[in-house]
Amino acid sequence: MLDPMCGTGTILIEAALLHNNISPAKHRDDFAFKNLSFFNRHEYLSVKNECLENEQNKSLMLMGFDNSPNSIAEAKQNSRKAGISHLTTFGLSDVGDIEPEEKPEFIISNPPFGLRLKDPDSVSNIAVKFWNRISELGNVSVIIISGNKEFENKAPCSPLWYREVYIGGLVCRVLKYRL
Repeated sequence: MLDPMCGTGTILIEAALLHNNISPAKHRDDFAFKNLSFFNRHEYLSVKNECLENEQNKSLMLMGFDNSPNSIAEAKQNSRKAGISHLTTFGLSDVGDIEPEEKPEFIISNPPFGLRLKDPDSVSNIAVKFWNRISELGNVSVIIISGNKEFENKAPCSPLWYREVYIGGLVCRVLKYRL
């Protein structure tokens, strides 16, 4: 799996956890619900142990790229904290220049919407670079989480399907393509 604009690695890290049935909060123990009067420590530990017993250690190649050195450093750190750094590779690269170690079967990304960019007009440039590079990889499934129609309009084909979702109060679309 490849995320060519991975930011701090959230999508790839969540994929690794899900693939191996690892609880996202495995390394956390400071839950507010533990202070509730009806909290049952025995039940909590039983569920926690069951989750740990159901974890798997399946191999998975997850590659992420971003053009921000700070984001890549955070992605590596987040991957280590989640205990899945052995499944992830992160590299510094512009989206138009990514060179994955292996040809991915699946690409998923949440490209910049324009709200986080200094120049909202750059969404169009990023979209063109993204779709050109991804098209060169060929024969791949692509999922895009988009909050910007401009990005979608630059796609080389129509989506196979899409769903509207809300992310932080913004109407976004999850779109699936096959290139």
